[in-house]
Amino acid sequence: AEPLERRTAAATMQKALLTPLPEHEHLRMAARYVPAHHEDHVGGDWYDAIRLEGGRLALVIGDVTGHSIAAAAAMSQLRGMLRTLVIDRHEPPSALLRRLEHTSHALGQTGLATVLIAYLDATPTGYALTWSNAGHPPPTLLLADGRATVLEGHDVLIGAVRRVSRRNHTYPLPAGSTLVLHTDGLVETRTASIDDGVARLHELLGGHPAATPEELADLMVTRAAAARGEDDVALLVVRIP
Repeated sequence: AEPLERRTAAATMQKALLTPLPEHEHLRMAARYVPAHHEDHVGGDWYDAIRLEGGRLALVIGDVTGHSIAAAAAMSQLRGMLRTLVIDRHEPPSALLRRLEHTSHALGQTGLATVLIAYLDATPTGYALTWSNAGHPPPTLLLADGRATVLEGHDVLIGAVRRVSRRNHTYPLPAGSTLVLHTDGLVETRTASIDDGVARLHELLGGHPAATPEELADLMVTRAAAARGEDDVALLVVRIP
């Protein structure tokens, strides 16, 4: 067992990395990070949002495998590398994931991670989401009428296979819809499968289509706390105006 002071230091580092969300002139956002209920757990979950030129918004959600200080440290390195790549490289999400994988391998990181990176760009009818998914739980799109749908399309985890091809996906986000990104701790517990968890998440979201991003985030956190899952939860909610 890891000494309490080391676990506390790792948890403090983890929370410090979850920086405030950026201001955006049109998009409303909310994010939450909820540690697992048992105190000896430090995870590798993280979220990020970066405002880029032209009103573009980059969104990231990720999870380094493992429940240890090493996982939290690996998460901090991946998060920092990806932030630099997003700002420095105007490339599709799939190219950024390939660069992230190459960089982390070159620096000696050998662990596995799921990562989803997405861009939100304004269109005449709303926004367009362009994303690439390295083994992460897919995003959910909540429409203004309460219908929820999963945005499928993913490739293998970061670190699983060398030089794997990665794909980009695009989906229109209509006005009034809400995008929900989350880690698997939100939908998976010891007693429930991911499919059951996703169905319950969609039922929860569908019952509150008019809720603000902050309200939806609180509802999901309350639900996750009631489930007392074994894993951390990170989530990011974005409302399309």
